[in-house]
Amino acid sequence: MFSKEKWLTESSIALAVVSEISDVLCDKNGCHTVTQKDTFRDIVTNYDITSQTIALSALSASPYPVLSEELHRETDIIISSNETYWILDPIDGSVNFLYGLPLFTVSLGLYHQGDFCVGAVAIPSLKELYFTYCDQAACLNGKSVICSRDAAFNISLISCAFSSNSHSKNRDKEYALFGKINDTSMGCLRLGSAAVSICFVVSQRLSAAYGLGVKIWDIAGSLAIAKQAGYEVKIRIHDDTTTADFIVGSSCVVKHIACLMEEYNLGTDHD
Repeated sequence: MFSKEKWLTESSIALAVVSEISDVLCDKNGCHTVTQKDTFRDIVTNYDITSQTIALSALSASPYPVLSEELHRETDIIISSNETYWILDPIDGSVNFLYGLPLFTVSLGLYHQGDFCVGAVAIPSLKELYFTYCDQAACLNGKSVICSRDAAFNISLISCAFSSNSHSKNRDKEYALFGKINDTSMGCLRLGSAAVSICFVVSQRLSAAYGLGVKIWDIAGSLAIAKQAGYEVKIRIHDDTTTADFIVGSSCVVKHIACLMEEYNLGTDHD
């Protein structure tokens, strides 16, 4: 049995919020209403808004402010490494969700003084619920999960996530890195959801996942879960405080990807 440790209340809140939203998305019916945001692929559906409303109501009694994908432009929160925030993504993988693909998540994480310490992520279509328990364990559907053994890079299956900003000055280098990893491993996938990619590392479907210029709400919950499960996690938060580069996975594969990123002058350079 686990003893009572810190973050018990926050772990319970995150689990309850994500579970409630997951149930709503599983019962979805009718047409989606869709609004485009910064780019034609950056969309918000009516279910994003419904999910956010549920989360904000459940978190209203919490002392911590909420940073959310759909709230950010309204509240213009700048993340301080000295503060504590809930970081919410009502639906990570909205395009997948819109087109009926099962790889989308509901994600909620707690960011505390520079650390992703609590997380809950649901993949509703797969009936998978990942979460941290206090500061002691990571779980999938109530069972503890731990880091898998290292695999050689050339037999590793990897997933990547790109920024939706197609005008990134590093886009050519990002594609070159993707090609290099794809050609020297068992393959490099794009799943359409950074949170799904990280959770698939935790569930040992993938050896590693990496992302460049992704939004912090896409990864906050899943990073906490991966860290708690004992996976190597490298992250660099950008100066705008709401985008980041990350690598998650078994130690030797993460180190190999980090070396390739350095070769292409991209990505994270510290834990």
